[in-house]
Amino acid sequence: MFRTTISVVLAFLAAPAAAQHLGDIQPRIANGRLSVGGISDNGSGAPAFDPTLRAFRAAFGKAPNFTDDPGFDTSGSPFPPAVVIGFDILDALRKWDGCTFTTVPPETLIISRGLAFRTTPAAPGTPVTGFNFATSDPSGGLHVHNNYFLNNPASPGIYLLTLRLTSPTPGVGPSEPFFIVFNQNDTGENHTRALQHAQYVWNNPFGPADLLRDGTRSPENLYLWESLRGASLAPDVNGDCTVDDLDRLAVRNATRSAEPASSLSGR
Repeated sequence: MFRTTISVVLAFLAAPAAAQHLGDIQPRIANGRLSVGGISDNGSGAPAFDPTLRAFRAAFGKAPNFTDDPGFDTSGSPFPPAVVIGFDILDALRKWDGCTFTTVPPETLIISRGLAFRTTPAAPGTPVTGFNFATSDPSGGLHVHNNYFLNNPASPGIYLLTLRLTSPTPGVGPSEPFFIVFNQNDTGENHTRALQHAQYVWNNPFGPADLLRDGTRSPENLYLWESLRGASLAPDVNGDCTVDDLDRLAVRNATRSAEPASSLSGR
């Protein structure tokens, strides 16, 4: 099961931005809370849902400095009828500096749908209450695309937007934070590196070596990092802007207590 999940993650991270039919955010309701995941192709040609995805790819350019991707789609697991969902912005817009997302650029970003709109805050760590943007239909279906506008100077680069889903519907709590990683006229390679950093390292409450973000310090973190490295997708865990054996060591040290000795032999 875990290896299947890894293959889905690898396919999602490596997918081109044009593959938006696989790139929509897939909201779910579990244990009274919203959550997000994504549909990706695991290489077999059969799309599969991965609940571990929290960083989603998008690219400006449908019009200058504009995109309406990714969308939100419940087709794989319909909601109950009449569930309303909205969003909050949790942080300033961030920009990839080649290593991480500590830079807060002069650009801001507008999210809009119909007449409603919100702008990302200028100051980091400043939340902005969003708006409700969709209601599930009688069959539980929901598929909408909000609008995203990058404000001037709109310089080339990779931008990170931090959101959570919300709902005024009784019994439906907010999601954990998730990220949309936008490419503004930058390379696909830089986009993918930034995306994997957002997925595994950025704002990780359990530390950057806990790639699964579950707090268990499971040895599966080491297997995940090695699988990602084999696909040239491994994140920089130790913060030195280089992906190498020192990152593997950081993951291994963080999970050593849980890792069977046999799994370390010959490494």
